[in-house]
Amino acid sequence: MCKTSTAVKGPLVTNGKFPHTPEHQRRKRQDENRVHRYALQSKMQWGLLENRGARACIRCRKNDANAISIERVRRPDGTIVAFYGNVQKCGSIWLCPVCSNKIRGARAKEMTASLSRHIDSGRGALASVLTLSHHRGNSLSSSLSEIKSAWSKMTRHRYFKAWRERYGVMGYIKSLEITHGQNGWHPHYHFLWLTKEPIDKYARYSMETDLFAIWSKYVTNHTDRSVTRHANGIEQIKSGQAIGRYLAKTIAYELTHGHMKDGKKSGQRTPFQIANDYFETGDSADEALWREYEQAIKGEHFITWSPSLKDLRTDARTDIEIAEAKVQGERLEPSYLPEVYRANGHQTSRHRGGLLNIAQNDGPIALHIRLQEIISRQDE
Repeated sequence: MCKTSTAVKGPLVTNGKFPHTPEHQRRKRQDENRVHRYALQSKMQWGLLENRGARACIRCRKNDANAISIERVRRPDGTIVAFYGNVQKCGSIWLCPVCSNKIRGARAKEMTASLSRHIDSGRGALASVLTLSHHRGNSLSSSLSEIKSAWSKMTRHRYFKAWRERYGVMGYIKSLEITHGQNGWHPHYHFLWLTKEPIDKYARYSMETDLFAIWSKYVTNHTDRSVTRHANGIEQIKSGQAIGRYLAKTIAYELTHGHMKDGKKSGQRTPFQIANDYFETGDSADEALWREYEQAIKGEHFITWSPSLKDLRTDARTDIEIAEAKVQGERLEPSYLPEVYRANGHQTSRHRGGLLNIAQNDGPIALHIRLQEIISRQDE
């Protein structure tokens, strides 16, 4: 049986702080996205997730002797950020829409800064995708195994090493993305290739042709899959601004779109979109897809930097360290959640995002009023 939560009730912002200006509209979208992320997290914890750490994230206290609080911090630029204090974090980029948002943001920020510095020094960078054939009969675990096997074997062979030397490839950053569509699960790799010098369009075409030939050889020789040329191309990255656009489209796509309700229109759904659709429709097929995904994704890495690029990295934190990192700034007086609110977690957890928005935009008095409204409705 699909366990759904009703829509978040009550105002997200109560004092009209969002007039029709681009900046304020951007902040309003951020608040709305936060509500969606936390609402999806709550639904998944009560009706879908099996992983214990992800089920406890933000829902359980880190220290049982202390109360859960909503903390407020004033940043140096004067903006106020609200977040939950004394709560457990799972640090799962794959299973938790809240932790995933924070981790992906930090990873994208590090990559953008590192690549901009690399290009500004007169070097080059290119983006590409490596994928393999897939159809509905392929399980996600088998497709992950095949693509990992082909990549591992290719990188150990002299053909790949010669390709790197020929085009001056200093190293790479690899990210794993997983979607599901008409042809089943589609795990694939996004790459950023960092070169000693910028690559012109003629060398790029040759580089792309050679890489496809090597990838095709190892996919067909060591798996039961095939590859197509149009799905495995290389794109030149010319500026820091272009890097930002590329990251927004690839690495951060699931972060910013995974909770949206229009996933089926695009033909390729992210796992978070599958989870969201399950709670929208109660479709048992979506429930089965998520459970398959949760089992298959164990132990997978989202981002991999080649060892040769270690000096370019600026953030060596683990995913859980990023998830648990505190916002820097002036600590304001926290608001503690009453015990009665926490005791009714199943009924109240859907308000997580909205409460943070009120604390952040309207302050502790408005937050207290909203908490009393929620509690009084539960007593009716």
